[in-house]
Amino acid sequence: SRMLGALPAVLSIREPLVLRTLADLHRQPAATARFDAVTLDRLFLRALALLQRRSRGQQQVVVKATSSCNGLINRWLGSDQQTRAVLMHIDLRSYLCTMLKSPTSRFDAENFIAARLADLHAALGDDALRLYQLNQAERIALGWMAEMQRFGELANRYGERLLRLDFADLLADPSATLARVAGHLRIEASAGSINAALGPQISGRYAKATDHPYSRADRQADLQTSAELYPGELRAGLDFAERLLQRYPALAGLRGYLAA
Repeated sequence: SRMLGALPAVLSIREPLVLRTLADLHRQPAATARFDAVTLDRLFLRALALLQRRSRGQQQVVVKATSSCNGLINRWLGSDQQTRAVLMHIDLRSYLCTMLKSPTSRFDAENFIAARLADLHAALGDDALRLYQLNQAERIALGWMAEMQRFGELANRYGERLLRLDFADLLADPSATLARVAGHLRIEASAGSINAALGPQISGRYAKATDHPYSRADRQADLQTSAELYPGELRAGLDFAERLLQRYPALAGLRGYLAA
């Protein structure tokens, strides 16, 4: 999102709090919800209208939401036929390594796992999976599978309006990948502006702490260190995913995303 925001005439809004709040409200059971469905939908559409406002000279607004907002994607795309989206993912092994090495990430995974399991139950038509039967690594893997299943379902529903993007592609060929994303979002970008957006002040910095240098090699070293520190949990998460693939044929399409 920072790269897209560096392109001419693009306003990039990163992780707006209003979307996280709406996502939290959206997950509340009807019996204990703060708003009825009609009111909540009206608030959501109003928030989208505010986020899409453009200043003079701006051609495009790009909103980068957190993964906790994934439950809003369907309604978001359904609200405007011109809206397009990019769904970015990483492979399960890299995801596990990323989450296991950070206490904060572990906490976030636990915070959202109940809602993700409920969504997966609904998608599979089977509610046999129980959180209390799983260890933390298995719960983290379950969260990844729930979101990837959601992405697949959305891609089937919305077709060319959605671009599925492997983060590894951006790392392997930043220029071509950024150009592909810009094209999908109908952002006009020259080769020169693409190269400028990939400057070290953006691509060489950690996205959530931009004063911290962070390269592709640094990321790979972090993932390797995590794999060495938590081999048992990494194996448990991967093995659990394999068992789910065997148990639920509807998840078979996720097999190609387990490892880079």
